[in-house]
Amino acid sequence: MAELTGLTPPLISERADGKVRTSNAGFHDGSRIPSLDGLRAVSILIVILFHMSLVGLAPSFFKRADSFGVQIFFVISGYLITSLLAKEREQTGTISLKAFYLRRVFRIVPAAYCYLAIVVGFYWALFRPIDVFSVFTFTSNYDLGRPPIVAHIWSLSVEEQFYILWPITLCLFFQQRLRILLWALCLFPLMIIGFHLLHWNTYRGFAFPTAYDSLALGCLAAVLGSRLNFLRSYWFFLAGVVAVLLQWFPWPDRVPAFVRVLLFWPMTHLCIAIFVVHAIHRRYWLLNTKLFVWVGTLSYSLYLWHIPFLVEPRLTSRFSLIWIFACAAASYYLVERPFLRLRKRMRPVGALNFA
Repeated sequence: MAELTGLTPPLISERADGKVRTSNAGFHDGSRIPSLDGLRAVSILIVILFHMSLVGLAPSFFKRADSFGVQIFFVISGYLITSLLAKEREQTGTISLKAFYLRRVFRIVPAAYCYLAIVVGFYWALFRPIDVFSVFTFTSNYDLGRPPIVAHIWSLSVEEQFYILWPITLCLFFQQRLRILLWALCLFPLMIIGFHLLHWNTYRGFAFPTAYDSLALGCLAAVLGSRLNFLRSYWFFLAGVVAVLLQWFPWPDRVPAFVRVLLFWPMTHLCIAIFVVHAIHRRYWLLNTKLFVWVGTLSYSLYLWHIPFLVEPRLTSRFSLIWIFACAAASYYLVERPFLRLRKRMRPVGALNFA
């Protein structure tokens, strides 16, 4: 089951009671960003089908999905966090790091710690002390020996490290944010090469320096804002098609690995970012149906709970998908939502309604 230690998505989202609110370019103030939950729904379903295919519960076609879902979620996260922080600075003149990190704690920690407490309690014999430390401190992307049942926490760790670094960067260098993002994207291939030269290839795609490019692309899309309105054109739907082709194309072995990592990988991520921004602006009907929005709302809990029913032999069956959705619904309605409501009640009177 080693394959299941691969890429799984960070589904952390800026959402209050299941709704994302922003006044970003192109959207009315206070309205939910169109298509965002629908994009999350598509992404988590791809991820689940990818992992199901590895245990024979879904067509082998989905085995090629690999990290496709995780990149979509990274782009969404970078776009949303940057949009919300920029809105806060525009309306208040500053960015409150204390308020931001408090929102993050209420949004992320309860559901994650609930899941971790249950799986660590039931599977204690599988965990080394370093494994327990890494998952509870969101540093498991550097713990490659963690048990498969918490393998997916690596991407949540990448998200948390992004949440620490990017808001501070915006606070200190807000006017230079575009330049910083462009430099970060230019330096990314050097990070990959550096890890290769240092023989750290096992950390490639897990360690933050080799996993931030899609996050940065999402941030860049938010910074550019209305300058990307041209992506509304239906032609940019083809960016999603190109991304799928790049991901699913059976590249022959004679294509060097460095070409795939330094050329095809960034091209795929860029096409995903273009399509995400296009879908937000275009507001496709399917992505905004009640079913897709509901699945997107459950995406974080689906992320947390899908792995046990696909790596634990006693839990894996043809009913795995049903159990995954049942546990995710319980997590969302019994853990996530109560803490989101508590966070809302704790917000000072007159405070901005940032997710």
